Amino acid sequence: MRAKIKTKPTLPLNKIDYWLLAILFLAVALRLISISFKFGDYDEGVYLATVRSFVSGHPLISQTYNSQGPVFIYLAAFFYKFSPTLVSVRLFPIICSVMIIYLTYALINKFFDKTTAILSAIYLSVDTFFLAPSRTFQVDVPWLAFSFVSFYLLIKFHETKKLSCVIFSALFLALGFFMKANPIMLVVTIFYFLFILPTRGLKYFGYIFYYLIFLLICLLIFVTPHNLSAFYLNTINVRTSHIGSRLYEWLTGTRFQLLSHERLLILLDAISLASAFFVSLRPPKNFFRWIDKNIFVFLSFVWFFVTIGAFSFYDPLFPHHFVFFILPAVLSAAYLVQKIYLWSGKLILGRVIFFLLVGYVLAYVALLNSPLSSVLFPQPSSYTRNLESAAQYVQKHSEKNDLVVSDDQLVLYLADRGTIPKLVDTSFVTINSGLLTKSETLKLIREYHPKLTVFISGRFASMPNFLQAMQKLYPETILPGGTLVFKTDQSYSIK
Repeated sequence: MRAKIKTKPTLPLNKIDYWLLAILFLAVALRLISISFKFGDYDEGVYLATVRSFVSGHPLISQTYNSQGPVFIYLAAFFYKFSPTLVSVRLFPIICSVMIIYLTYALINKFFDKTTAILSAIYLSVDTFFLAPSRTFQVDVPWLAFSFVSFYLLIKFHETKKLSCVIFSALFLALGFFMKANPIMLVVTIFYFLFILPTRGLKYFGYIFYYLIFLLICLLIFVTPHNLSAFYLNTINVRTSHIGSRLYEWLTGTRFQLLSHERLLILLDAISLASAFFVSLRPPKNFFRWIDKNIFVFLSFVWFFVTIGAFSFYDPLFPHHFVFFILPAVLSAAYLVQKIYLWSGKLILGRVIFFLLVGYVLAYVALLNSPLSSVLFPQPSSYTRNLESAAQYVQKHSEKNDLVVSDDQLVLYLADRGTIPKLVDTSFVTINSGLLTKSETLKLIREYHPKLTVFISGRFASMPNFLQAMQKLYPETILPGGTLVFKTDQSYSIK
């Protein structure tokens, strides 16, 4: 007969966890500082332009280009309608990041101990690579939050065997996928049902179909039949086309930046994995029974390794993607942190050494390796000053209802101007993937006659012969800093 899983009882409803409240207060406070800073990330301009186009009545996919799942834009539009500002939409990822920290605390407190939960939650609160995307208007943290809720409910199902937990887990996984077409959590879920098959049988394995059903339901709800082809090309195909071995790149570029910044956490993960593997295979224990009893530990490791695999084969990888890695790394490292904490409790000196080491790790992550102050109090750069200068020019030479095209959409937000629905995303990824070409851009400019077209980030200039074509067709103005502005509201060409 299978041994019953032992877990710690939850806190009584009338008992306040002051540690948790303090950590959440810290997390919120850090994320609200400088929330009104106008220049966070290039993607913020893209998503703002997409939301503005959608709110203005241009549907997603059929009219408004969207490289992410529609759920992210629908939810962000709610915040934008409440208050059409950058600060408002940034509240969405902030709320999601606080939910991630709360669930991390709750799970680790339940399966390990309170001290490990406190340390893990503080790490996520102050880690600069996790903090920065948590307070910028991007899709990564919201996707992670929805996926984490699905993960939490899957573990709850393992404990309670309640079908409702699977249903809601499947719902949140599907919503997350149609927020960002990232399959990591789907792979983790498949691993779960495969590895519980020896101990729980085919009945429970069959529950995996709920996840497929909810993916199909969300597809039918959020993507109309005539948009299926465009959704596949814009959201899925553009990513699958970037899949290929990037194993050697762990020693260069963005991946090496991740290894360098999180090396102490990764070291804990390596030792934690070796320790768990040794315990799981130690006689007379059975490997699959160990998994059944330690499902949180097992799934945390699976999530961690699936993410490493994803990072090894997908490109381009940007720093805001690091949040996908950091959360499962923290969950996995908690296994070892708890063991060290219990061992250190045998000697007073051991506890002192333990907390000194923890203090060093937190200080290293938040202050030494990547200064927290630079994230909390960002300073304008020469590029952001060019953005402001371009926005001022756009405001002076166009009316509020005029369309303006730019290769950095923050110009549009700063100038309070709309753009052509199909040109809300003029990123390097869109250009390099072939979804945005010179001929398509020229066609749209001729069709919509935007008041101005702004070359500022180098993205438009990266399209072969596009700059030369614009210089032949439209009058050109060069702003201080090198920004090029074309007057494109004319239906004629200059010779």
